[in-house]
Amino acid sequence: MDEYKTDYLEAAAEEAERFREAAMILAERAGISAEEAIYRIQEAVQVIRDEITSIADALTSAVEKFITQVEEVVAQAEPKHRRRKRQRERAALIERRYMVQIRHYERAHPFRRVYKPP
Repeated sequence: MDEYKTDYLEAAAEEAERFREAAMILAERAGISAEEAIYRIQEAVQVIRDEITSIADALTSAVEKFITQVEEVVAQAEPKHRRRKRQRERAALIERRYMVQIRHYERAHPFRRVYKPP
């Protein structure tokens, strides 16, 4: 945990130094005071932060809307008794096909019985 704090503090210090250097360059080129340059940079960063926040909020609301739609679809899904009936019909069809294959094999090879699991 201490390593994370140390890394974070070092990164924050580096960013603060970069902002100070950018403010000094802006102050020299624009012919304004360093305080005013820092203020302008802070305003620009605030605008960027607001835009990123609005994009994140839009994404969050879209994900929440998608989740509610999925929940609605699941709630309207096929009832359990219909699903079980469909599964039983599918199992019966597979069993009929299997029995046909067994009978075909037994007729082709007389005196051989195929083990039929219970």
